[in-house]
Amino acid sequence: MDPLVDPRCLVTAEALLVDGANGVCGAPRHHAGEAPPLPASSLFVVVFVVALAVRLRRPLMARPGALLAGALVVGALPGLIAVVAVRADRPFAVGATADRVVHVHDEVTAFARAHGGAFLRTEAELAVVPIARLALARMPENRDAPIDLFEGSLDEGCEEIDGALTCGTPPASSAP
Repeated sequence: MDPLVDPRCLVTAEALLVDGANGVCGAPRHHAGEAPPLPASSLFVVVFVVALAVRLRRPLMARPGALLAGALVVGALPGLIAVVAVRADRPFAVGATADRVVHVHDEVTAFARAHGGAFLRTEAELAVVPIARLALARMPENRDAPIDLFEGSLDEGCEEIDGALTCGTPPASSAP
């Protein structure tokens, strides 16, 4: 991942599903109690506007609307870049993100239908738990057909291993 991108940005489908489409870069993750930090770009804009106001005192008085509009545009650039180019739900990637979600849902549904039902045994991947529960909503519970959800489920998909559906990559300690 690009080190300039805030790690709390919704750059993966998992982050988008956990935080929701209204999640923003720099905001605390869902259930986090910390206050969001002041983004460096906003601080830069404030310093720039104050410096410009001090340097161009007379011309600034003639054009306060232009200065305010310019400050608003510059202040909105980081958010615009995140929405258009970084987030998993950016316009050119929303189809791929939706396809990943539908693919996992279809794999869980097919596994449950083939086994006359299923149950979630491991829910280590928070993002896909609602998808799997939706897929199993009208299926009977079958204790002989477990489903394990691990990190990377949306990127890697699911695979049937020893009678269980494993989605994502199990941690090294729980791998067979």
